Amino acid sequence: MKQVILFLFIIFSISLQAQDKYIVQGVVKDSLDMPLMAATTVVINPQDSSMITFGITDGQGNFMLRNVPIGTHALQITYIGYGTFQQIIKAEGTTKRINLGTIKLSPDNNLLEEIVVKAKHVPIVIKKDTIEYNADAFNTRKSDAVEDLLKKLPGVEVERDGNIKVQGEDVEQVLVDGKEFFGDDPKIATQNLPAEIVDKVQVFDKQSEESEFSGIDDGDKAKTIDLKLKEDKKAGIFGNVSAGYGTDDRYTGKLQLNKFSSKMQASLLTNINNVNNIGFSIMDMMDVNPGAAIKIMSSDGSFLNFGGGAQGDNTSASSGLNFNYDFSKNFKLRSSYFYNYLDTYLEENRVTENFLPDINYLTEEDNIQENNNQGHRVNASIEYDIDSTTELRVRSVFNLEDRENALASMTSNSLEDMTLISSAIQSNNEMSDNLNFNGRATLRKRLRKKGRLMKGEFRYIREHQDNDWLIDNTFSDISLGARTYQEQIGRERSNTLSGFLSYTEPLTPKQLLTFTGAVSSNSGVQDQDFYDLDPFGDARVFNQDLSDLYEKGYDIMSLGTNYRLIRKDFNLTFGGTFQASHLKGYNREITLVDRKFNFFLPTAGMEIELDNGRVDLRYNTNVREPSLSQLQPIVDNRNPLFVYAGNPNLDPTYNHRLNVSFNTYDQFNFRSVFGYLSATYSTDFITTSRIVDENFITTLLPVNVDNNFNLTGSLSYSTPLGWVPLKTRMGINAEYNDGVAFINNVENENIRKGIGTNLRLENKSKDHFDVSLKGSINYTFSEFSQSEDFNTAYVNTGLTSALEIYLSESFSIGTDYQWSRYSQENFSTTQDVKMWNAFASVTFGESQRLTFDIEVNDILNTGINVDRNATPQSISEAPLLILEDMGS
Repeated sequence: MKQVILFLFIIFSISLQAQDKYIVQGVVKDSLDMPLMAATTVVINPQDSSMITFGITDGQGNFMLRNVPIGTHALQITYIGYGTFQQIIKAEGTTKRINLGTIKLSPDNNLLEEIVVKAKHVPIVIKKDTIEYNADAFNTRKSDAVEDLLKKLPGVEVERDGNIKVQGEDVEQVLVDGKEFFGDDPKIATQNLPAEIVDKVQVFDKQSEESEFSGIDDGDKAKTIDLKLKEDKKAGIFGNVSAGYGTDDRYTGKLQLNKFSSKMQASLLTNINNVNNIGFSIMDMMDVNPGAAIKIMSSDGSFLNFGGGAQGDNTSASSGLNFNYDFSKNFKLRSSYFYNYLDTYLEENRVTENFLPDINYLTEEDNIQENNNQGHRVNASIEYDIDSTTELRVRSVFNLEDRENALASMTSNSLEDMTLISSAIQSNNEMSDNLNFNGRATLRKRLRKKGRLMKGEFRYIREHQDNDWLIDNTFSDISLGARTYQEQIGRERSNTLSGFLSYTEPLTPKQLLTFTGAVSSNSGVQDQDFYDLDPFGDARVFNQDLSDLYEKGYDIMSLGTNYRLIRKDFNLTFGGTFQASHLKGYNREITLVDRKFNFFLPTAGMEIELDNGRVDLRYNTNVREPSLSQLQPIVDNRNPLFVYAGNPNLDPTYNHRLNVSFNTYDQFNFRSVFGYLSATYSTDFITTSRIVDENFITTLLPVNVDNNFNLTGSLSYSTPLGWVPLKTRMGINAEYNDGVAFINNVENENIRKGIGTNLRLENKSKDHFDVSLKGSINYTFSEFSQSEDFNTAYVNTGLTSALEIYLSESFSIGTDYQWSRYSQENFSTTQDVKMWNAFASVTFGESQRLTFDIEVNDILNTGINVDRNATPQSISEAPLLILEDMGS
């Protein structure tokens, strides 16, 4: 709360200072008296040529520059293809608004001799569909990363977790001189590269590879940032090293080395610490297929995941190498390598309330997890332009991972009056090796007639997973079997081969017809060998009843066509695909599944270009077959109170998806609105049937239900506040889900609703300090058809504030505070989670290259977070231990 009061005091001080500022306005036109849109207007201090403020003209050529201080300044106006205009302005007197009237630009504008015009005065330039920021126009320190530079750019927002928004949209990729940097994760570039090497920051909507090759816009775009480097940074090696040590033997260390040239980019990133900073994203550490992570059933019907997240006490080491090389104009290599090591210790006490048609009961778990994971990941792609009309693209991802995980757990089931019904003590140890490969080759060919194209693609996916579990479970009820002591060996293999062909024929220059054909074949094997062990001897007996081998095959053939209409501000597409599939499944003895399916998969899309924005509407359908684990009729008894078995009678799920998104951006005022609505309707949806016996032992079985409906939406608005030098973003999000769950073979319709809102305030100018405040409220409600007693509702509120003050070029101090409240409804107590951190940083040395940091984490010594889950069958809550206070 003290930080919030400090934030409000700073806002009040800024408001008082803003009252002494002036507004400069005018209209920019060309020599023919036509307004010039997107001209850059800058107020400059004539003493040191530093930028004071800037803006962009609107569609009528108007500009308005706020927060101009008292004194004599220079106004500079630039526009591509025109001369630069300059004029001395005096901000003085009681009239706070200075109207310069109409200013005309022409190629022969004369510059004032006493003011030297430098390129760095032009902070922003609009080039067709690209916004280009001049990095030198925004003050940064030697120690700043690219992320710190982006925070200063108008229209760009950087979240606390490093995610980036531009014009209200999420940035999906960050390039370095037009090349990928460690794949598609934008944060690796923005959080590791120094700001001082950047010359320009370009923001644009990157078209798909298909559109870039054909020259025909297919509507598939991704918001992208391209960091253009300074020429003097493309020679030699540069980087930084940091290390820290603190209380309780906490340590951290980082190494970064870079070498860039016109043809080559090489970067090395290394991070080692035991302060819960995982380094690269978990998806870079884990394998290609997230579903292959080792999981075990938890009391709330979800899965305990071994190896993910930053909960608990983590020791990690990660290293990455990015290497790009242009052998020639027509042959280019893009590659990266990741290594990750993660050792996790996690204690958890989870309480779950379970709902049955005639009774509710409680499950309490005390879990201790120790996980040790190592992973290697290699990404490589080749871009080869065979000739002016033909290109070949080859992309591959290779993963290798080793895991050693241990779980010790005590679980009890009891009535609401605390009468104990059953309990279990678990000790599970797992060793796992995973090997995955995903590669594809794409060949595209332009034919003589403009718009006539051919494309062929081949893809191969190989997934291998070997597990060795040692299971030691003890039960409270002798009728259940006093003890299970087993070794379980699991092997899973999956291979997918697919091919795709398409041909596009232009009906007219603005109308295209595309024909497609595809084949795919997936084969998978899951082999489970169970051995009963003697806890007091060396006996190892094969368990025939629980062991099994299951093979799955899924073959697909499809033919389709698609029509596209292209207009200047309007694109329309629609089409459909006929898909025939064959699902097969059999174990060692008999064929369990041999079924054929036919589907028609329509698709449609519309893109409308607005003056300052875009509207996208997309409708598509797809079919998702059951996974190997969902089909295999083998009992998973690793958690004796939660048993899982597959269902070979499952049908594929047919999904309809409708996505609507829109955004508008006012370049004159730097305001943006972004919204989306996504609806999914599924038939033969795969859900989980839950059967609970008299001892509260739960058996989970995947089953098909008639349908499932999910609707999500979001709306956000970002704008500077004209009356104070602040900017704000406010948003609202909502979700609606209508599904079916089965509890003891009784159908229970579940409608889940959620709505939330958030508000963020931060200062616009980051030259002297960076202050932000964000608040959020989220409400969730679930109702059930069987009984109102199942209904749940809870409210989560949160507040985050952060402050960093730059006392000098070399010294800064900062603090951040997080508060979250989890309401009491349907839970035993209201949970308040608080986290307060502080730090100081000083740089020294002749070139300001040496930095000394001191950090204190969790000053309040709470050491706790909260994890809450709600499913149609239960609600659960678990306080999670996190790192205690640490200074380094």
